[in-house]
Amino acid sequence: VTFYLGLANIEQMRNHSINAKQYLFDALNILKTLKDYYFWFRAIAISAYFAVGQQQKFQAAIFFGWLNRWSALSTQVPPPVYQAEFDRYLAQVHEGLSESEFNAAWAEGQSMSQEQILALAMDVLQ
Repeated sequence: VTFYLGLANIEQMRNHSINAKQYLFDALNILKTLKDYYFWFRAIAISAYFAVGQQQKFQAAIFFGWLNRWSALSTQVPPPVYQAEFDRYLAQVHEGLSESEFNAAWAEGQSMSQEQILALAMDVLQ
């Protein structure tokens, strides 16, 4: 999973969305069988970044809402190295939506299960 997520993130940053999409799809398929916090956090974060790149900011806000709740419920903390990237994408999403749209998407993400957020991530890749 780490391999595919790393490649997806690199390809997304290089604006190679077709390659990023394939690597992310591969990672999400593997993620279905894993319960590891780190992999879930990174996969959904990269899904959010991909959604931003595809101008799907409402979906990205849903991902960020889910990530916020997931982090609050976990005893683990995502590695600080990813915080600047996370904050940059979150700011783009917040600026791209009205306050009410952002809040609605955020609340929706906070109420989603792992299965629901994974299904959304797969839908974003379609």
